[in-house]
Order: sequence, then structure tokens, then C-alpha cells
Amino acid sequence: MLKQRIRVHDPIRAIGSWVERSSGSVMAANKLDEYIDTVAMALALPVEEGWRPAVKANLEVSLKLARLVDEFALPDETEPASVYSA
Repeated sequence: MLKQRIRVHDPIRAIGSWVERSSGSVMAANKLDEYIDTVAMALALPVEEGWRPAVKANLEVSLKLARLVDEFALPDETEPASVYSA
């Protein structure tokens, strides 16, 4: 289990490598649970059991949206806007 492999002094690197290994396909439900547990432990952020379904649903939506952004092809000549305004 991933939680056992995280070193307290380097949680970000452990999480980053886990995310890299999990990318490329939609994470299974048990992988999301493991990811939530791992990130919560790394950040010393307790997640109450009552909130787990909401956290998991939010993560699922975020991953789907991130995939849409990642898969959107931009022309090579696309550059960032020089001025941002709302």
C-alpha cells in the first residue's frame, strides 16, 4: 500500500510519483480512495468519513476536467495573452 511507502520528510515526491504512475487512464474507485488517504496523510489533513464521498466526487470531476484541458490541442503558434482582465 502506498501509505506505507511515504517518507515523512518527502511526501510531495511520493505523491508526485504515484500520480505519474496513475495517469493515462481514469482512476478506479479504489485508486481514488487510496489517493485521498495518501494526500490527506501527506498534508496531515484529517478527512472525516462523512466527507469522503464529497471529496471523492470533487476529485472525480476535477480529474475529468483536467483530462479535457490536457487533451485540447493548441496550434504551435498559440501564445499566452500578454494582458489578463476579468
